[in-house]
Amino acid sequence: MRLSTPIGILMDFQVYNTPYGKFLLNPYDNISKCLIEGYFWESELLPIFDSLTKEDTVVEVGSYIGDHTVYLSKKCKLVYAYEGFGRNYYQLLANLLMNDCDNVIPHNFIIGNRELVKPAEIEDKFEVDFETNASGARYVNCYGYIRNKVKITTSLDSLYIPNVSLLKVDAEGMDLSILRGAKNTIREFKPRIIFEYNELISPPLEDYHTYLNSIGYACTHVGGYNWLAEYVR
Repeated sequence: MRLSTPIGILMDFQVYNTPYGKFLLNPYDNISKCLIEGYFWESELLPIFDSLTKEDTVVEVGSYIGDHTVYLSKKCKLVYAYEGFGRNYYQLLANLLMNDCDNVIPHNFIIGNRELVKPAEIEDKFEVDFETNASGARYVNCYGYIRNKVKITTSLDSLYIPNVSLLKVDAEGMDLSILRGAKNTIREFKPRIIFEYNELISPPLEDYHTYLNSIGYACTHVGGYNWLAEYVR
């Protein structure tokens, strides 16, 4: 099957049976290639995922095409999945449907800390902007009002999600903003937190430590770009 992207680039999609489920994948995408070859993307996270039980609720921000979402749905009671990039979101929905993930609640929200953002001019262009957290997520900060283009990010605190056991954030540079917008949720439920840190597109790592330490968390590097924060006091 061939699908056209919003900017007219043709990409090949096929349905693949993988060890982790049935997925609609683009074989030119790195995560898709990993699944097609039978591997789990970011396998360092498997011990954390496998420790979940059917009593746990997971919030996943940056679900992408749902490779982790599908796996998490099999381990826990409920998954709230947020993907802000439109085309990825529809691919996510297809993959949830094919894997009977009826315990996943997906949303096409841009999660942050209620800051103003605007879409990048070219949707698929991955620009690194060292002055903003949002560039990697294909959005840039907007300090003025631009008619019909401004979007206000949604904070997790404003969604009032109950009983969060694990908060997983992988938002290409917006992770710290998202965590700041979840401060009340984190304080109430004290979930384990997985976040991504990439020095090319993220704020300084020290800023993550300072914020998380201030709300009683300590951080451990678990591999690749991923960090685990756990409540210690």
